[in-house]
Amino acid sequence: MFWNRALMLFVFSCLYFTVFSQPFQCDGRLILSTVTSNTTVYNISFGPFGAIYYNPMPTYQDVRFDALGFNPKDNYIYGVKENTNSIIRLSSNGSYEVVGSVNQVNSLNAYAGDCSPEGLYLCHDNELDKILVFNVLNNFELVNQLDLFWDPTSQNSGPFTTRIDDFVIDPNNPNIAYTFQGHYNEDDFEPAATRGFLLKINLDFSDSNVGMVTPIAAIPSDIVLQLGSLFFTKEGQLFGLGPYTNMPFITNRLISINPFSGEALIQGITAPVASITDGCSCPYSLSFENDIVPRNTTCSNSALDFVLTINNRSNEELSDLILTDTLPEGMIIQEISGNFNGNIVGGTGVNTRILAIDNFYIPPKGIVVININAGVIDIPVGNISNQAHLTNLPSLFGGVKHSDDPQTTGFVGDNSKFLVVAQPIENVAIEVILPSNCLDANDAQILISSPILLAGENYEVKLLNQSWEEFYYDVVVDGDNSFVLDSLVPGEYQLAQVRPENSRCSFVWKDTTIVIDPPNDQLQVTAESNSPICEGISLQLNGTISPDGNVTWTGPQSFFSSDLSPQIDAATPEYNGTFEMIATHGACEQIRTVDVFVAPEIQASINGKLEYCERENMQLEAEGNGDLRAFKWSGPENLESDSQQINVLSMAPNNEGLYEVIIDNGYCMDTANTVVSVLPSPTISLTDLIETDFCETVKLSPEITGDNDVVYSWTPSEGLSCSDCLTPELLVPFLPSYRLTVINESLCTDTSVVKISLLKENLIYVPNAFSPNFDGFNDYFQMFPGCGVSSIKNLEIFNRWGAIVYSKDVIDHHDPQEFWNGLIRNKIGASGVYIWQVEIELVDGTNLRLFGDISLLR
Repeated sequence: MFWNRALMLFVFSCLYFTVFSQPFQCDGRLILSTVTSNTTVYNISFGPFGAIYYNPMPTYQDVRFDALGFNPKDNYIYGVKENTNSIIRLSSNGSYEVVGSVNQVNSLNAYAGDCSPEGLYLCHDNELDKILVFNVLNNFELVNQLDLFWDPTSQNSGPFTTRIDDFVIDPNNPNIAYTFQGHYNEDDFEPAATRGFLLKINLDFSDSNVGMVTPIAAIPSDIVLQLGSLFFTKEGQLFGLGPYTNMPFITNRLISINPFSGEALIQGITAPVASITDGCSCPYSLSFENDIVPRNTTCSNSALDFVLTINNRSNEELSDLILTDTLPEGMIIQEISGNFNGNIVGGTGVNTRILAIDNFYIPPKGIVVININAGVIDIPVGNISNQAHLTNLPSLFGGVKHSDDPQTTGFVGDNSKFLVVAQPIENVAIEVILPSNCLDANDAQILISSPILLAGENYEVKLLNQSWEEFYYDVVVDGDNSFVLDSLVPGEYQLAQVRPENSRCSFVWKDTTIVIDPPNDQLQVTAESNSPICEGISLQLNGTISPDGNVTWTGPQSFFSSDLSPQIDAATPEYNGTFEMIATHGACEQIRTVDVFVAPEIQASINGKLEYCERENMQLEAEGNGDLRAFKWSGPENLESDSQQINVLSMAPNNEGLYEVIIDNGYCMDTANTVVSVLPSPTISLTDLIETDFCETVKLSPEITGDNDVVYSWTPSEGLSCSDCLTPELLVPFLPSYRLTVINESLCTDTSVVKISLLKENLIYVPNAFSPNFDGFNDYFQMFPGCGVSSIKNLEIFNRWGAIVYSKDVIDHHDPQEFWNGLIRNKIGASGVYIWQVEIELVDGTNLRLFGDISLLR
């Protein structure tokens, strides 16, 4: 396979000068090695906001190591030299030494390894399927062998023969180690049921189930495919690093793992890229923190706590230690509390500013908290530092440990700081004595009084002006508990501090702004203008100043002038707004404002047609710029109006002529006029109603006056002999009404409507008897229609019992034989009365249904 070992691998230069070997630091950080063409070792640390830093350590070449573990007993890293049976010890300066050889094999096939809290080195050989346990601190010796087997309650059973690429011993429970079964289909990674699972190994040699491997949970393949590096931080958090893609096979994803649930989270966005990596850590660390509560205080009459927390994450018992802490000068220890075990050295502790504890004891996996309550008597304003110290520590922890500020993430062993501010004073009186002269305004004074000020004492006073310039005064407080600051110029000042000469602490009046105004009332100023004005008129600004001085005018359109009374020729509405005049006389200043309004030119105009036909409605509208307020119209026929629009409902020749309007916006006036013409229009005279029985020809005969040179248009055209002539004939069928429209060359028109009504008297004659004896006289029941009937249809005759004796749909009323001849079933019907009904269609297109009776005579 292209990844013969698909796990994390250290590669180091081999320097056989053990006399120069150096241990690593047991600080809880993770140690990672990457192999490309060279090998670089990194120290992993975690910064704020999720940042992860890979800090380079020595680079090694030409030799490879595997199955690494950090030994907390001597602070060296132990591992297996690749392709040998040698166990080696690595030092931080790039050198290594062979501590022993494993006689059971010619070449160790070990990828996974770690060191126990007792200093034993453990590695897993994939050929032997065993964990080998070595004593590496004194005489090299194989002290135990551990056969692995699957937890019988899991989905697997029998001996554990799966390849593992790293394991890590839990610093909180050294009887447990964690490992990972990779997401690969090769035989080395059988069984398939637990591929991608986080696994737990029982390392408790006093337990009958020692060597049992229990699956915990699966880690998805899109998170990581294999973990060749597993390590715990000093806080007990499990991490792993491995590849998440097959092609290319690059191990560069760091994940955090919950060892109880197997939940894995990706950490950071990048990591050193390599096809082979390995790693280890020393989670058996000792942390020493110095937290200060609160982190800010006043320089006197206050108190705070120094909270010293020592966390021994190792299995080492720490005794005969010495703890010291010296507080800043001007502070005193008021109380010492906590769960510590040791003796406070005489001459230190309460009522001093020094704490020293000897015979100090910290149990394995123990946390010791010491709370030092200190009073603030007299300390300077600013940032103050404090750091405690632990000495006589074992070599595992470097002999000496300096306290760390827990609030500075990413920095280890730095001083803890707190901010000291001046003592706030509220009972204070401030009186400002203004300058006496505009031209010599440097004689202002500030009189400050407070009961806290001691009469006859010397004080150092600091003022800040608006530019944060500092002004220092040495003053002596008088018998009224007051002092004076003089020779001040106008401006804003802040009283930054008042410090007694023989004290570190100082007083401050928080957020106190002292304003010294010049004697502005000595300067008399006015400003005015000729506004409001109409556009195009000169805008005149007028100012006065007494006794004398300089002025500066500013305003819209970036206007600027140093003239006392400037003028803007032909002003426009763009100058509308506020003009400001600043008048100065020495240090004195007065400001005046003038609101200016320039009304826009109206540019009057009249909107409307210039030609109208007789009888047409005329409408004219006055228009112009700006807010139009007043209108005055004049025109023919003595027309007058004050509306924006004028109307003439029906134009006549005497309405022709000049129309004029004067528009006023309150500031400007303008005039507009127009000439309106009246065009001749034709007039139609036409009968409103024509009634006829259509026995004679009907013509529509209008008369045209005024202008008879017109074009005719009858609508609708149905029922007329022509639609564009003057006198069309009425045809049948006809419509109830017709409209005539005429238009002349000037496009002036007139319209008239005529209604057509059919006379419906005597529409049809129906006899009341007939005698069908075939004597040639009155032999048929015949109907005789008038001129208004166009056809007879749907004739039906009923006997007295309601039975139909005769019917015909269409009848030619001109032919008698089209009607009933009195026969019923080819026999002349019985004498008597018969009922008839018939439908007639009129010439106007309407239909009527008629009813009656007829007597048949024999």
